[in-house]
Amino acid sequence: MYNFKNKTVWLIGASSGIGYHLLLRLLDTGAKVIASGRNLAKIEALVPQYSPEQLSIIFCDVTTPLSVIQAKEYIQTKFEYIDTIIINAGASYDAPSQQLCVQNILKNHAVNFNGMLYCLEAGLELLAAAPSPYIVATTSMAALIGMPRAEGYGSAKAAARYMLQCLQSFLIRDNITLTIITPGFVDTPLTKKNKFPMPFLLDAKAASFKILKGMQRQQPEIIFPKRLWWLICTVNLLPKRLKILILSKLPR
Repeated sequence: MYNFKNKTVWLIGASSGIGYHLLLRLLDTGAKVIASGRNLAKIEALVPQYSPEQLSIIFCDVTTPLSVIQAKEYIQTKFEYIDTIIINAGASYDAPSQQLCVQNILKNHAVNFNGMLYCLEAGLELLAAAPSPYIVATTSMAALIGMPRAEGYGSAKAAARYMLQCLQSFLIRDNITLTIITPGFVDTPLTKKNKFPMPFLLDAKAASFKILKGMQRQQPEIIFPKRLWWLICTVNLLPKRLKILILSKLPR
């Protein structure tokens, strides 16, 4: 079991949804958390409840390399190293029309793929001196199957998931453990704008509990809910023509 007590954790994307509830759970374990995001108001409200050693707050926009570098340099002035980095920043931008929208796809990739790359680069430098370096990064079940109108968000998450899988087998040689978080539909500001039914929807608090439990076990992948995962696996096993026909019936 990985014990977070007194571990220094940089949690990126802590300002809402899963990240915010995960922040609360990490603080309860006794971790020293550096919480970052773009909208810090909700996190700043927690400051009076914790000592500066327990909770630090840094602005970080993962779409801007300079912002990630500045956050990394600030952490270096305060800490010798970090033990864990959790890359949870994410966004979903809807296409403005039913046509292929390159601008929309690139906006999704800027946060969900490029942003993860910038954070990984910074995180590996901060983890270099850690006794048991640990990387955690969030993708999505949208990466597992091609759904209508998910070409921007889904392709970014699929690219991130593939990259992380490659890194798992590469970084283990350097004693760096990497966990991939692959959630289904979670009730967050990101999913509230969805106009279609979301099967097996979980609230963010329950999702954060599953994630913390999986991180304590250092699971290679934390994937939930299992019912949605099995449903996706089943559809992916169908003959290609039938699979495309079924997916074409989904709301757009």
